[in-house]
Amino acid sequence: MRILFLFLFLLPYSSPGQEHQNSSDSAVENNHVRIVGQDDKATPPNNCDLEKLRGLSLSSVAYPGWSEPVEKVLPEYPQDLREKGVSGKVEVTIWFYDRNVVLACAYSGPKELRTLVEKAVTRWKFKPAAFGNEKVCLRTVIIFEFVP
Repeated sequence: MRILFLFLFLLPYSSPGQEHQNSSDSAVENNHVRIVGQDDKATPPNNCDLEKLRGLSLSSVAYPGWSEPVEKVLPEYPQDLREKGVSGKVEVTIWFYDRNVVLACAYSGPKELRTLVEKAVTRWKFKPAAFGNEKVCLRTVIIFEFVP
């Protein structure tokens, strides 16, 4: 696997005519689920299948603004889980390449909620990143909070 180190000069990559939704849209919270944080410098969890990243140029640097999602989908929070009191924060590491999530790995919080978070974030879209003309895969951690 080739690793590309990015330091200062990251150039945006976007296809002609490509439009992005505003990342501050209303889909960032509802009555029971909200995004409470993001950490681009967190260490990746050990329980992820990194084989899905094989062949992608991976960035080793968190560059401000590059991991900003442009389309978000909140996880479902089924009524039965709320009634059982299953709640709390769930952290998920997301690797994305060319707008799309390549791998999502939830590693903290109630197990019942982790799958819901992984399913939702695989539908997120990000601003594509490139170094020169080469697209790169970036990583970020998103923290969700589930409140019954």
